[in-house]
Amino acid sequence: QEVRPGMTVLDLGTGSGILAITALKLGAIRVVALDQDPEAVRAARQNFRRTRVQRQVSLAQGTVPHPLAGNGLFDLAVANISDRAIRERAQFIIPALKPQGIFIASGLLAKEREGIDDTLAELGFSCVDSKPHEDWITLIYRSSSA
Repeated sequence: QEVRPGMTVLDLGTGSGILAITALKLGAIRVVALDQDPEAVRAARQNFRRTRVQRQVSLAQGTVPHPLAGNGLFDLAVANISDRAIRERAQFIIPALKPQGIFIASGLLAKEREGIDDTLAELGFSCVDSKPHEDWITLIYRSSSA
């Protein structure tokens, strides 16, 4: 619902690369995919080749801050990582987004929401939507930075 044609996307904790691949199939023009796990990077690289999107993806081992995730480059950032990892990296996610950029945090337990909301609000994000599913929740934020 949030991906628009022509967008640039940052995928934090890319894992298998499924969110990066999906973003590209929905019209994103470029994705930077980062993961700290070397096995995940290998799996993502293989999946990018299988789906023929490797030319549109810059893949690296690591997390933000990262040279590939420079300031103001992304319309959208997605992170399917732990609540702790989101809270620790939030200060590096907001500068990577363009003004009014979108950040989607998924794979979270609903009970973790308040801590994430508080951390992101302090950094200029406002929650614009949430998608609960059983004990889990996906949170969608917009950067208020101009």
